[in-house]
Amino acid sequence: MTHTILGANGTIATELIPVLKKHNVNIRLVSRTPQNIEGTDL
Repeated sequence: MTHTILGANGTIATELIPVLKKHNVNIRLVSRTPQNIEGTDL
């Protein structure tokens, strides 16, 4: 299962993404203003 995070550059998402990655959860990031997010392979 892949979880989609809307607002991937927001405050909550930037805290949530590393936790989900640590637990090997598949995620898809969606943002209005695409930027590289530290700790991801995007």
